[in-house]
Amino acid sequence: MLIIEDNDELRQYLYDSFAKTYQVSTATDGVEGWAKTLELLPDLVISDVMIPHSSGLDLCQKIKKHPKTLHIPVFLLTARATAMHQLEGLETGADEYMTKPFNLTLLRTKVAVLLRNRFLLKEYYHRQLLLKPTDLIIPNEQKCLLEKAIAIVEAHLTEMDFTIPVLVRQMGMSQSSFYRQIKTITGKTAVEFVRDIRLKKAAQLLQGDDMRVGEVMTEVGFESPKYFRKAFHQTYGMSPLEYAKLHRSQAPSEEFEDA
Repeated sequence: MLIIEDNDELRQYLYDSFAKTYQVSTATDGVEGWAKTLELLPDLVISDVMIPHSSGLDLCQKIKKHPKTLHIPVFLLTARATAMHQLEGLETGADEYMTKPFNLTLLRTKVAVLLRNRFLLKEYYHRQLLLKPTDLIIPNEQKCLLEKAIAIVEAHLTEMDFTIPVLVRQMGMSQSSFYRQIKTITGKTAVEFVRDIRLKKAAQLLQGDDMRVGEVMTEVGFESPKYFRKAFHQTYGMSPLEYAKLHRSQAPSEEFEDA
């Protein structure tokens, strides 16, 4: 995580409070904080609102708008306790907002819950991708969004020129909102997400006994056999032919791999 706080004593206090559990980096102002956010891509940013050079609110807006960082949760700390100031913080896209002086136990609990929820989202998606059964439960809103996005991609699998703008339009969302939600749920970019769904369908088809690798590749929208084999191996740890041999009732011959 990244902690951004200009007060030396409080910054050290926060560092000491989290360093035993998490890998922690620190920054003293908004400019340094933004640079380290881009460089480190932390799992969480905790920032004071009133920091030099660029406020915590401005920093939060930058994080939520940049394609590399928009998925990173932001936890704002501030001495401004009015409802209006809290609303202002949340409207910038902050995931959590706490007023000073804060209860450390409560802060640590909120951070742990936030990070655990993000982990569960990614683990749920990973298990879905690898066709593994799971009893993990994720919020219904994110589950519905993921299922809708998957259904749209699957409906266009044979279209090699299927684009992200088409997916975003059919989702009925703004591009920035879709990118942020998909990155939050899956840990992947929109392009990587579409590729994952194509590969998941390929894995399902390879478990059947009636399609060759080349036919599967075309069916799920890949043009290059070399790229298809490489992407499949990166996700499933084996080539398409090896995967088919492992999962089919009748093991295919080497001639089966015509891609």
